[in-house]
Amino acid sequence: MDILKEIKTVGQSLWLDSLSRDMLANGTLAAMKKNLGVTGVTSNPSIFEAAMTKSKAYAEDMRRLAAEGEKAEAVLEKLELEDIRQAAGLFNDVYEATGGADGFVSMEVNPALAYDQERTVSEGERLFAALARRNVMIKVPATAQGVKAGNALLKKGVNINFTLIFSPERYGEVVQAYVDALTWRAANKLPVDALASVASFFVSRIDTATDIELETLLDSDDSFETEELYDLALAARGSAAIANSLVAYGMYALIFSSKEFKPLRENGAMKQRILWASTGVKNPAYKDTLYADALLLPDSVNTLPEAALKAFVDHGAPVRTPLKARLAGAAAYFAQLGLVGVDFPAILAALETDGVEKFSRSNDVLLAHIEKMTGSPRK
Repeated sequence: MDILKEIKTVGQSLWLDSLSRDMLANGTLAAMKKNLGVTGVTSNPSIFEAAMTKSKAYAEDMRRLAAEGEKAEAVLEKLELEDIRQAAGLFNDVYEATGGADGFVSMEVNPALAYDQERTVSEGERLFAALARRNVMIKVPATAQGVKAGNALLKKGVNINFTLIFSPERYGEVVQAYVDALTWRAANKLPVDALASVASFFVSRIDTATDIELETLLDSDDSFETEELYDLALAARGSAAIANSLVAYGMYALIFSSKEFKPLRENGAMKQRILWASTGVKNPAYKDTLYADALLLPDSVNTLPEAALKAFVDHGAPVRTPLKARLAGAAAYFAQLGLVGVDFPAILAALETDGVEKFSRSNDVLLAHIEKMTGSPRK
């Protein structure tokens, strides 16, 4: 099976969920673009933590910037900006060839600002201007404040990657923020045809958290009144993430084919593509292409870490069940999950909070690393 051909036929984009100066310098990223169908890149504080703490490629620039009097925060930002610019340059031809629909590289605002709407807007606008490339997106965590900040940035013409989306309800808010921004721009005689956005809907972390809850219930002697409920809980493991993603995709397909969006589309506006994030399979008991197989869906983006990307291209087996039947199955799954006593909305809310905290910790580790390497203090 030629997976890359099928991906192209379906209309999905493969983005790499990784970035480092080494892969830019040694041609690894260029080779993935050429040979593995990669058409964009996403980054986040955890990705930069792995890159900068494990590679010597950043040391010289770290020390030079510190010697010039830059504080640790400024050193970190300048290193990140340089990597993002180089990656954006590599994928600019994809951006041009697709009329601005693909070829994007994403950089995240400081996750410490995830609950500060005004500062997120200020930082997002500043970073977008500093990068000065149309094929970059600013990643904004989709907290309640982040959704509002993303809306404000879109109105200013900043491409936005809404990240850390776990629930269909939050996804609906993100889509509305995008449509509202486009509508506002059109009403104010501002162009809408060059504005781009994706909604990063997280996948594997949901199975990890839900499976833990199910295992806790299964290990308890008094969790289930009947054997049937026990069997439902047993069968529910490893399915929450895909079912949740399908619910969101059903919303995506409905909204962007709606009468509300049609005038914007006719005015040149692009769909806000749904992006599957965290699609590397964390549980070794599950097939290593589980999420990529299930979420090869039209007009979507899948951002994968290198190992997951190579596995999918090598031996992926896309699910071929009709979407309508899969959406019905997702609805039935969540009805069952409720019957066995899993509070799924609470799991999703906790994952959003944990996601922000995880990225904030990575940012702190990076700043501590720069302090140690250079002696440059934080502000």
